[in-house]
Amino acid sequence: MPLTRLSRSFLAAPILSLLFACSDSSDNTPPTASEPDTFSATIRRTEFGIPHIKANDWASLGYGYGYAYAQDNYCILMREIVTATGRSAELMGEEEGDIERDLF
Repeated sequence: MPLTRLSRSFLAAPILSLLFACSDSSDNTPPTASEPDTFSATIRRTEFGIPHIKANDWASLGYGYGYAYAQDNYCILMREIVTATGRSAELMGEEEGDIERDLF
């Protein structure tokens, strides 16, 4: 037997009340904007240029890794970004850009 609109609302009411009762906020005030996260990492390089990154948390470690990668591979990184956004022929010309990849 299919559920009618009235029986659906009787089923939905207890489910919704359980969801609202189980929420962990005691008031309905919206969350305030917090200060942006700051990352701190120390990058030391060996005599061969290998980066060693020291950080206090995972987010800062990721920031340090990205910074060291950008220092070492800036041109490669920018070329990948230009190719991924489909602007290689526009920014690098027809000889170096890939028009077919830009269109698809």
